Amino acid sequence: MNVYNYLDEVHPSEMRAVALGFFDGVHCGHQAVIQGALDCAERGLRPAVFTYRIAHNIPECKSNFMWINSEEDRIRMMERMGVQDVVQPSFEDFCDMTPEAFVEDFLIQRMRAKVIVCGEDFRFGKKAAGNVEILKKLCEPYGVEVQLVPPVVLDGDRISSTRIREYVTKGNMNLAWRMLGRPYSLRFPVVSGNKIGRTLNFPTINQIYPDHFAIPRFGVYVSVAEVDGELYPSVTNVGMKPTVGSDRPLAETYIIGFKGNLYGTRIRVSLCHFIRQEMKFNSLEELRQQIERDTKQADMMGPSFVTRMKEQGSLL
Repeated sequence: MNVYNYLDEVHPSEMRAVALGFFDGVHCGHQAVIQGALDCAERGLRPAVFTYRIAHNIPECKSNFMWINSEEDRIRMMERMGVQDVVQPSFEDFCDMTPEAFVEDFLIQRMRAKVIVCGEDFRFGKKAAGNVEILKKLCEPYGVEVQLVPPVVLDGDRISSTRIREYVTKGNMNLAWRMLGRPYSLRFPVVSGNKIGRTLNFPTINQIYPDHFAIPRFGVYVSVAEVDGELYPSVTNVGMKPTVGSDRPLAETYIIGFKGNLYGTRIRVSLCHFIRQEMKFNSLEELRQQIERDTKQADMMGPSFVTRMKEQGSLL
């Protein structure tokens, strides 16, 4: 797959079907839009995505924005879906383009779009002046087809990144999983911690949440960790580690049945089920006993989540 971080890197070549959107969560609704472009491969069109990166300032239209997954994971998921080209300039690089320039000069002339796929509420151009009706009007003289994908609904509720962030921050991982089409996961570098887990016979990996990420409800989760392609039941505490202290939110995971050094690697940890809220204990022995109870629950529930993930498959 080709990834272009700048507009002028894209050169006219094959005719393309282009899916438009931010696709920050690549959830089931986003997947429906991207699939529209993928389906056009049967017509000889190269499936592509136009999205953007938030390099510096967060756009005004996304003032409360928090990432569900990283930009790197977004690219990885698109590649696994079968996308062949991703154009992802920083927002500042194109936010001042008029709707006409974006469609006619970039999508049609440079990307050679023959089909454009987007959601019904898609906006584009300077100050979001363009809507889908304007998009259709601009594309019509060039014979470019515009496909509008209706919202994807789950249990009467529209699937959206906003709703998924709400579920994640409330610890409702089952509904987040259903809307994402995969479990909510984090994939951050494993960093050195205070190593107290080792002294309690529960060695853990520590992963710090970067800025501008949606942070799950503080507490303990049944989780699944992926190491070298193998899935392991695990138990994860998300929060500030009140018993021993932390200066910022992190995920601390004990991987059941795994032994090895993972420092510096990026490990995928999927949070599957909320067990309990984060607690402060009076002693390390009280903490050890609670970790033991949490681990037993994770050991009982974890294999079913591993099976579910294998059966369902995963974009990650």
